[in-house]
Amino acid sequence: MRRSPFWHFHIPEYLLLLAILFSRLQNLTAMPLFWDEGYHVNNARQIMSGESYFGAMSVARWFNTALLALFQPLGVETPWLIRASTVIFTLISAASCVFIGRWVARDLSGFKNLTGLLALFFYGIMPFAFFYDRQALSDPIMAMFGSLGIVFLIRSLNPSGLIHSASLRDAPRDPKGLLNSFISGISFALAVLTKFAGILYAPLPLLAAILFYKKDRNTIRNTLLSYFVFAILLVVVLAFASREIGSPFGNASDWCHSPQCQGQFNFSQSAQLVLNNIRLYFESVQYFYTYPLWLLAFIGAFANRKTFFLSFPAFLLGVPYILIADLFPPRYLTFTLVPISALASLGLIRLTGWIALRAIKESIKARSFLNGVAVTVVAAPALWGTFQLVRFPSLADHLPPFERYQYSIGWGGTLARLNIVNDLLPEQRATGKTIHILVTPSRNLPFYASWNEMDLYDESSSQQGKVMAWMLNGDPIYFAQDLPIYPLPQNPHGLIIERVKTYADPYEGKPLVDLWRVTGTTDEVTQRLSRVIFGDPQGLATEFEAASLWITGELPVWVYPPHQASMLRGRVNVYPIANSYPVNFDHVESQLTQRLPQNDLWVILWNETKGDPTRRVERWLDQKLFLAEEKWFGALRVLHYYAGASSPKPLSVVFGDVAKLESVSISPSPSRVELRWRALNTTQTSYKIFVHVLDAQGQLVAQRDTIPQNGFAPTDTWKRDQLIVDRFAMSQTFPSGTYTIKVGLYDPLTNERVLTSDNFDSIEVSRFTIP
Repeated sequence: MRRSPFWHFHIPEYLLLLAILFSRLQNLTAMPLFWDEGYHVNNARQIMSGESYFGAMSVARWFNTALLALFQPLGVETPWLIRASTVIFTLISAASCVFIGRWVARDLSGFKNLTGLLALFFYGIMPFAFFYDRQALSDPIMAMFGSLGIVFLIRSLNPSGLIHSASLRDAPRDPKGLLNSFISGISFALAVLTKFAGILYAPLPLLAAILFYKKDRNTIRNTLLSYFVFAILLVVVLAFASREIGSPFGNASDWCHSPQCQGQFNFSQSAQLVLNNIRLYFESVQYFYTYPLWLLAFIGAFANRKTFFLSFPAFLLGVPYILIADLFPPRYLTFTLVPISALASLGLIRLTGWIALRAIKESIKARSFLNGVAVTVVAAPALWGTFQLVRFPSLADHLPPFERYQYSIGWGGTLARLNIVNDLLPEQRATGKTIHILVTPSRNLPFYASWNEMDLYDESSSQQGKVMAWMLNGDPIYFAQDLPIYPLPQNPHGLIIERVKTYADPYEGKPLVDLWRVTGTTDEVTQRLSRVIFGDPQGLATEFEAASLWITGELPVWVYPPHQASMLRGRVNVYPIANSYPVNFDHVESQLTQRLPQNDLWVILWNETKGDPTRRVERWLDQKLFLAEEKWFGALRVLHYYAGASSPKPLSVVFGDVAKLESVSISPSPSRVELRWRALNTTQTSYKIFVHVLDAQGQLVAQRDTIPQNGFAPTDTWKRDQLIVDRFAMSQTFPSGTYTIKVGLYDPLTNERVLTSDNFDSIEVSRFTIP
């Protein structure tokens, strides 16, 4: 029984794939960060946080970003996760070398499997493939989908070429060919969606139809199906992307920087760019392909129609890059790696066959020895280059200068900056507000966020105008300060800032970035914002004059918004409330507590609902002081408060099933009243509290009817067992005599009073005498 060759069991291919996998997983995190890797990670994290899939990147690299998001790149394991995912995906590219290598050597009896194995070997040791298969870039993923497309395109071709039907209708059905064409169209479309440069694969089905069995109607049908699937998938995805983000490709200047892409053409300049790109291409050959492998691929490209077909993705599809790119980095050529590996393996087999035919005739052992020597000679430079990349993962001394500058950022710093985005995204999702980040001079600008307003910090008046607009819109504003060489001023743009967090290198622990949040504004900026929000106080000069005349004595006058102070200085003792924007009420309360007067206080409010929509300042004043009176002067509202209170007098008077009056505190001259109520039940009625002052003859001389806490605590909002403290004052001056104060509750809609448990409609809470 004849024994099959070792490679017929595919064991060598499996072993090589495992070796490729494990070699590429070595020292992944020791490699420096490529600029675009950090950008892709940032976009993937935005997708994970609920950002629109397409909104995460305006330039067409969506599918790569989505694939990264599947691996949840969070935390310090991010570098290994995203690069390991690329290694796994590019194993598909490596495996496709076997199929394509066997296909191009189908006519070489006895060498088909060996050619496929050599193609895989050359791919595994090629420095170019080893270098880029280990990075989270869109280029190797695009190349993976392109390689899949080529494999299934080849599978859709009629292997025999014997069917030459006169018409498409007479051609027999080829379900497998149709299925392979369908998958080929999907693969090429995914290559485009991974990176728009994948559009270079588009001519391949047409080229295959021309080169292979052009009279075979099945081939024509399969090619049409491949293009149909390719076009439909792209149209559907791009239409959806356009609806989400407008132009799915952004501006041409985002991804092409040459004069041609800018709509400018200068023959001399363009010629210089092309010549420079040709030079860079051959530098890439030296560094990444190695000349022996590249020359073998060039030799193999002219063997037959199959190799001529492969020469297009191997050599010719890179020509558009050479013609229009302003800089030609080798990562643009990752789609050439699989076809060049296949062509190089075929070139080696044909070259050794040619030598054997003329030198050693039919000796199989000699031919095998010659093949082994040739593989060793060709592979040695590639193995040495790959070994250098494994030995020195920092890469700095093993890259051409035109590529090295992209690797100037360390992973630690990038992760620290990406964590800023992680921390701020929940705030954006919760508030729906646009978050703005001003960044101190940094090369890491893209890594902060792409969903917000973001700019380098400067002290220009134009940027200060933008900051004021953000403040007026109520948007959160942050400063990201790179440490330690970029200090921030104490009040950048006249803003009050507070350090939120210091982000450190997760590996070395070194502080890298301080994140500051804007908490308020200085006096000058507050005045400017107040004029925009509330208007110019000069327009209310008459009202301010009338209000200042109504205010009596040398008592303190608090004003809000604070820009009114300029209109009142010299007339009253004025103090601005919350001299910052937005109002930090916790800070305001501590300031106001220190300034509380011992006697009277006047407060002037102007359109306070814009700056204090919940009326928190007024609520706080009602809890500390006794409101005696208020008066409007046009748009100005003037409030008069009294300070001080006597000890409470315990009571226990129940008013129906509504509330119990637990205590009362009354200070005469001027009359200040504090009532403490305990809610017995919830009620649907908003009752008013009345306080009547009666003289010795029982005549009503003063009264006050109001909703509890000056309207802030209606009884229909009370909860069972809730304590409500109601403070107020009476500004009337009483003549000498004895007075009685009575308190009760009534329904303002029916004027019906609530009876006490003793069936009284009011109770006497105090009696006082004015001498």
